[in-house]
Amino acid sequence: MTETPNKATVLYVDDEQQNLVSFKASFRKLFTVLTANSGEEALSILKKKHDRISVVISDQRMPHMTGVELFEKIRTLYPDITRIVLTGYSDIQDIINAISKGEVYRYITKPWNRDELKVTIDNAVEAHQLRTENKKLFADLKEAYSQLEDEAKHLEVKVAERTKELEQQKSALQANKQKLKKRNEELIALDSEKNHLVGIVAHDLKSPLNQILGLLELMSLDDENLTEEQQEYMGLIRESIHRQQDMITQILDVSALEAKKSNAKIKRVNLGKLLIDITDRFTLTAEKKSIALAQDIDSSDETEAMIDENYIVQIFQNLISNAIKFSPENTTITVSLKQEGEHLTASVKDQGPGLTEEDLDKVFGKFQKLSARPTGGEHSTGLGLSIVKKLVENLDGKVWCESVYGNGASFMVQLPKA
Repeated sequence: MTETPNKATVLYVDDEQQNLVSFKASFRKLFTVLTANSGEEALSILKKKHDRISVVISDQRMPHMTGVELFEKIRTLYPDITRIVLTGYSDIQDIINAISKGEVYRYITKPWNRDELKVTIDNAVEAHQLRTENKKLFADLKEAYSQLEDEAKHLEVKVAERTKELEQQKSALQANKQKLKKRNEELIALDSEKNHLVGIVAHDLKSPLNQILGLLELMSLDDENLTEEQQEYMGLIRESIHRQQDMITQILDVSALEAKKSNAKIKRVNLGKLLIDITDRFTLTAEKKSIALAQDIDSSDETEAMIDENYIVQIFQNLISNAIKFSPENTTITVSLKQEGEHLTASVKDQGPGLTEEDLDKVFGKFQKLSARPTGGEHSTGLGLSIVKKLVENLDGKVWCESVYGNGASFMVQLPKA
């Protein structure tokens, strides 16, 4: 039989011809149905068409080769194909044992119910597709990392070659010494940033991470069969993926801003009212760390500005979440907005450890790790403040930090009034 495009292919194995006819009549419109009247014939079909078959359904009791025996061979030869066994009530214990060994995906008791069997087949096809896509995604990810390594090695060679050229020219170009020195420093800086080339494959990384999350959610649907330890491991995997997704998102944000792909939608907005709304969203987060979140925000009509609302949300979400992240318990964070002539000046002030002079020099740089550390073990990519600076500048504003080490920090954002 010729497989129909976009329809999953199901192989049904039963030694009773009437059962084969009945199954094909019931499901031929939904799936491409192949049939075999013995385990041997099923293996022959699989040898030719295993790459197009998603699910194999087999009766348990057949002469010469039982359903479970057939599945043991399929598991060895074609492990990605999903396996479902049909059984009478007297065989249930044997089938349960087989399931526990990972030999079959589900078992259905005979006589089967069409609707019940359809749902089971749909789930089996989805499981097969996820398994196949996951393998492909992991292969693509491995290839992407390999390409990244090759590019990094190539970059190292190019940097070394260019550095050697600069050294050779140094003696003959004394008049251009400062220019050459600056260029050499740029090359060294480029070499140090090669470890951040993961941004090149950030788009490719998002898809496999989403697929892994999807697979975890599918596994969670069957969590009654998972041990407490397995569920804990799944939670750790899920947490790790979300952390990686956050980092990828921030890397992509920085790349888009540096490429000047501004998608700002400027309109007249009451900055004070918006800032109150943003601050209120962090109340519960602050309370979890026993931190008070105070507001001193002017929300009168005079606090309107021509801004992108999404930019403002991202700016102050970064600043407030950072303040909570680096503040100890039983302290206060104050968010304020005041009018200063033709400008509006907002500030996020905390009572954390503050910043050193060295920290202040690099606080808005990319991938910077400052002397302060999150007080609750939170994750930090070192990208948030560099994103804030880019967004504020895109709104024709200014951002700066005021801090005395040991006495907290105030992050100030100044924007023109409307």
